[in-house]
Amino acid sequence: MRNLRLEVLVEPVKEHEPGPHVHAALAALEQEGLEPDMGPFATTVEGGAEQIASALSHMLLSAIESGATALQIRVEVSDER
Repeated sequence: MRNLRLEVLVEPVKEHEPGPHVHAALAALEQEGLEPDMGPFATTVEGGAEQIASALSHMLLSAIESGATALQIRVEVSDER
């Protein structure tokens, strides 16, 4: 199983005041068993490919339902074969 790194920016962005759409995205990732690392420009998580794929769907829907206007998503393979 490949390990992936997911990086996401949930908009609109308010510095030092993450809105309900950001909290919903973080909660969705945590519900999938991931540990989000919220940075100044994006939130990142790492996990197996299936776990990240499931979390991505859950996070996307949760954030949009909570008011997100856009999500910038980057996924990269974090392991080496």
